[in-house]
Amino acid sequence: MFELQRVRSKRHRLQLALSSSLLLLSPAGLADIMLPKLISQGMVLQRDSTIKLWGYAASGETVVVSFNGKVIGQIQAAPALASDVPTQPAAQGRWQISLPAQPAGGPHQFVFQGENRIALNDVYFGDVWVASGQSNMELPMARLKEAYPEDLTNADYPLIRQFTVPQHYNFHAPQYDVATGEWLSANPKTIEHFSALAFYFARDLYRQHKVPIGILNNALGGSPVEAWLSESALQAFPDALAEGLKYRDPHLIADVTAADQAKNQAWYGDLQRRDPGLNPTTPWYSNQFDDSQWQDFTVPGFRAEPFTGVWWLRKTVQLSEAQAKQADTLRLGSIVDAEEVYLNGVQVGHTTYQYPPRRYDIPAGLLKAGANQLALRITATNGKTGLYPDKPYWLGTDSQHIPLTGVWKMKTAATAKPLPGDTFIRWKPLGLFNGLAAPLTKLPVKGVIWYQGESNVGQYQQYKERFQAMIQDWRSHFQAADDKPLPFLYVQLANFLEKTAQPQDSSWAGLREAQRQSLSAPNTACIFR
Repeated sequence: MFELQRVRSKRHRLQLALSSSLLLLSPAGLADIMLPKLISQGMVLQRDSTIKLWGYAASGETVVVSFNGKVIGQIQAAPALASDVPTQPAAQGRWQISLPAQPAGGPHQFVFQGENRIALNDVYFGDVWVASGQSNMELPMARLKEAYPEDLTNADYPLIRQFTVPQHYNFHAPQYDVATGEWLSANPKTIEHFSALAFYFARDLYRQHKVPIGILNNALGGSPVEAWLSESALQAFPDALAEGLKYRDPHLIADVTAADQAKNQAWYGDLQRRDPGLNPTTPWYSNQFDDSQWQDFTVPGFRAEPFTGVWWLRKTVQLSEAQAKQADTLRLGSIVDAEEVYLNGVQVGHTTYQYPPRRYDIPAGLLKAGANQLALRITATNGKTGLYPDKPYWLGTDSQHIPLTGVWKMKTAATAKPLPGDTFIRWKPLGLFNGLAAPLTKLPVKGVIWYQGESNVGQYQQYKERFQAMIQDWRSHFQAADDKPLPFLYVQLANFLEKTAQPQDSSWAGLREAQRQSLSAPNTACIFR
């Protein structure tokens, strides 16, 4: 009898679960209003411009929209294309309503009422800027913590707000929404995630004009200009369009991704197996290992000969008892390409590519008075390797530290052929426009700030035409705040290459010149470097 009751109870629970599922799939279960991520709590909307607000609900559902307690309109949700809401497959219809232009200021409240009610508070009107490009624009304030600490600790700008677009490419169609995202005000708890260039730009604007500033951060490191062009704009560049359209095939994406992973695992795995420094019996990072026969190497510096593979550096650091107790940070500048760091036989950090500054925390109690052993296992992927000059190399605290520059001990562990590059599907033409730019085009903006170009240096002859096509393309999709062409402000690549005794052809200089010539496009401005 007891078992029968258990079976009936289990069957009852299953029926309830099935009923709930059917309810969720029914029109009544799909009636809730949904808003795109961009239209959310704390948003900044463009001042002095008509705003088109939109969202999703069951087809035919009436949506009432109020602004500051006053109804501004009601509308029925109409059927929408499936691609309209890639991240909300349950939505049945799309609605849209206009709000007359508003002056700068706030806070304001929007209420959306249907089968459910959504209230958005803390909304402001000001100037909204799209911040895009590659790593120059993506670089977060966290990377400036050491150089400009006061800019992070004093970041108290509640009316400077950023919305970071998730980095999801799409080769099929322009997207109406993004998967995640929220508006964040600039304060010491959030500032590390702000684009550094965009924040300083916004801060200057805010100080000058005293109006709220919104940043739409959709930059992606390494991206070429072709990735930011729409399908219609790419028609002028058949080679780029064909390359992008290939990746509409999910099987190709899966195959390419798997091939890259297998290639990398094989390359790094082979070095791992052949590296005598990782021998568990006598590892080269051990304090007991004898490196007296190793050759000398001066840090910072680069290996004179082309080298690909793994090599090691070791240095003995003498500390007083007080220094050993106080030291909490290890700085190792910038290393080409990657490294694992060992201190007294314990791994204290690693970095997988050359650009991030190396700043590692030292575990409490790891250091000791007297000799301390520092070891680096460095992986070089493509012929050049070393430690960059003009960077910090020390152990200690920010105020007191022991320099690590000078003579180290060095030994080659294993050589290899250069590691073939990855395919980087996310950089292919069309994918970033559809996935990162298109979802932002439904609301008016003040303008675009752009910092990009390195990824097009190899084809600098094509850059002017394609960059100007992108400017025109974005102007056709983004809604400008006034009747003038959408302002497009961009930064010229830095002139950082080493000087040569004789003039020579330079792809880098060619790209910089293409950027200068792009000023022929109307309503553009370039910061020359």
